[in-house]
Amino acid sequence: MQIVCRRKGGIGLPGVDLKFGSNSVEPAAWEAAKAKLDPNWLAAMLEPGDNGAPAEIIVVDEAPPPMSAKAKAAMVESAETIEEINALSSGETRKTVLAAIDKRLKALGEAFEE
Repeated sequence: MQIVCRRKGGIGLPGVDLKFGSNSVEPAAWEAAKAKLDPNWLAAMLEPGDNGAPAEIIVVDEAPPPMSAKAKAAMVESAETIEEINALSSGETRKTVLAAIDKRLKALGEAFEE
């Protein structure tokens, strides 16, 4: 997960040192640090200031943005094994990606037969 620290000198937390700017932090380490902190202090650090200043600590959404259908279809087209295609197809419902999967599976099947 990404945590942005807006304090110039950074912020030292139990088990997590946040430097000024963006920090990559393991979710388990963040949860462990939060458990050791005063909840009122943490809430103050996560809230924007009264004068409109941004929060000192900003926790960025940990889920990556979904891959576009075009990008995923390109990954499918470059897959070299059925296992790779299976991993990419898990939970996929978009027609363009499913068509790319079918096309690549056929190509791999034909290559296997040769």
